[in-house]
Amino acid sequence: MSNQEKQNDVFGKLKEVLGAYGLFYIVILAMLVTLGYFYVKNIGYVTTMSKVPLEYDTIQPVSDLPLKKGTLSPPVDVKLFLNPSAEIISKGKSIYEMNCASCHGVNGLGDGEAGTMLNPKPRNLKDMTNWTNGNTIEGMYKTLQEGITANGMASYSNLPPEDRLSIISYIRTLSPDYPKLTDTDLQTLDAMYSLSKGSLMPNQIPVNMAMGKLIEEYGKVESKLDSVVQTISKDKDNPAAVMFRSMTNNLNKALTSLNNNSKWNENEAEFVNFIMKNPVQNGFKTESISMSQENMTLIFNYIRNLFGSMNLFKTPVTLTTASVKDSVSVSATVKDTTTKK
Repeated sequence: MSNQEKQNDVFGKLKEVLGAYGLFYIVILAMLVTLGYFYVKNIGYVTTMSKVPLEYDTIQPVSDLPLKKGTLSPPVDVKLFLNPSAEIISKGKSIYEMNCASCHGVNGLGDGEAGTMLNPKPRNLKDMTNWTNGNTIEGMYKTLQEGITANGMASYSNLPPEDRLSIISYIRTLSPDYPKLTDTDLQTLDAMYSLSKGSLMPNQIPVNMAMGKLIEEYGKVESKLDSVVQTISKDKDNPAAVMFRSMTNNLNKALTSLNNNSKWNENEAEFVNFIMKNPVQNGFKTESISMSQENMTLIFNYIRNLFGSMNLFKTPVTLTTASVKDSVSVSATVKDTTTKK
């Protein structure tokens, strides 16, 4: 075979290979065009198949917590929940549908509409793995009592203990894989939460009312601190006042820092320690830490007497969004506003 024939043979095989690759790309291009045509033609159907997240309606008014007087819930006979009756199961189902189904789903699969945007998703109550507090009756009651903030699970401590146990009894019917319930389990639960003795339900006040009370307290404390600032500023003849002014970068900030940490009031050593720890951050000059012990004693007694005369030791001047929200959960400490005078 001549060289010319060999070259023609090589070029022929090369054309065959290139032709095969070209056909392959043509097939791929045709598939992409077909898929694109199908998507455009059926775009309405495709988009309806995706789950649209629920949006919060900001136009609708948000109802505040109702004003409730703290009550003592009746004692619970925990033995009734060892083998709960049909009536208990039915009651638990009704309460579940009103309070839980929106997130956990009607069938407990964690597919409720209200839980669409939650991360992590609401628990599938038929799945026995990775429960934060466990899937025992003790763990489930703890979850309803305290909630699981990190997972978006709200507390249902507002529900009477009997209702919470009814919910748990119903949920346990959703799967045969829940741990078998024993008398010991119920006795342990009773001992932990005093169910057979009755439980104290705390006072509950609306968030707006709690905020008002906090703002009112804040105003009182701020007024008292202003009085202390004025007293120290105008006291030109008292050596302790003069020295205290000289050791502060910001008199108001220094007094506010002292008010928010009353441990310094215990003794002079704590007072000195407070100033030395973070002087600039707390409104003091760094050179104040080198003041003599005699002068520090004079200042300590002077400031302590001023704070005592204004009753400032037990009223920190802080007001945050968190503290406003927390005031509702600790509303048992708020005076009963439902009592008529």
